[in-house]
Amino acid sequence: IALRPNTRAGALTTLTLARVGVEGPWTVTAAAADRIQVTAPTRSAQIGSPVRVAGRAQAFEGHVAVEIRQNGMRAGSSLGKGFALGGGDAMAPFEATVGFRAPARATGAVLFIEPSAQDGTPIAATVVGVRFGGKAAPAERLGAESRVRFDGIGPVSILMTEAEAKHAAGIALRTSNFGACRALKPEGEPAGVTLVMSGGDRINVITVNAGTTATNQGVHIGSTQADVLAAYPTAEVRNPDEQRHWVFVRQDERAMVFEIADGKVVAYRTGVREVIEQDEICA
Repeated sequence: IALRPNTRAGALTTLTLARVGVEGPWTVTAAAADRIQVTAPTRSAQIGSPVRVAGRAQAFEGHVAVEIRQNGMRAGSSLGKGFALGGGDAMAPFEATVGFRAPARATGAVLFIEPSAQDGTPIAATVVGVRFGGKAAPAERLGAESRVRFDGIGPVSILMTEAEAKHAAGIALRTSNFGACRALKPEGEPAGVTLVMSGGDRINVITVNAGTTATNQGVHIGSTQADVLAAYPTAEVRNPDEQRHWVFVRQDERAMVFEIADGKVVAYRTGVREVIEQDEICA
């Protein structure tokens, strides 16, 4: 059965039904949204907390809500919740880990939900049936080996709250001022990384001003402009004739900006596109 949030258009969710017995009732056995394609966990996989989730999605601002439920739970209840970031304008990969409390039943499901841009209610969902009791995904810690992405760094994601980021990082983060913004900084590695909250209580910019932390494409402070353009072929160079200029790379509602001086990267940042492309973020 194909369902849409309204009769005219919108995200499409396909329900699969099976009949219980010869004349018994029909029950929903699966749900798959056309804009949320899940690769992990797989159907009937045995999972533990935290569970790694991955796939491709397109949703408002790329936001995909993730819930873990056990069979028989009431609507609105869950064992754990989190989110992942896919694409906003087009399908894009997502990956995250979501923790959950101990279940009382052996089976359940992981729900991947596209919330409405108007009121946050679900408009599409992919549901993957799972078994509980599997090996937990390794808990990643923010550190020297963490890589910067359009949607975060290591286990910390853009749009996390301060509390969520401190929990996800797995290391001590100290709160400080970053110009007119609040910010979180690791007490050790990764050096030179700042998690910035501009105009609210959620992280919307991550800056790298020192150290060796690289992006997931291998660009770091000291890389050449040619390295940046090779790693990100769609990059836009602004004011290239000036000694100090910027290279912009966009992915839907996210972006990276590399500051170039004498042909090399001297700093860079990633985060929410409309914030990160401002000349002065925390002035």
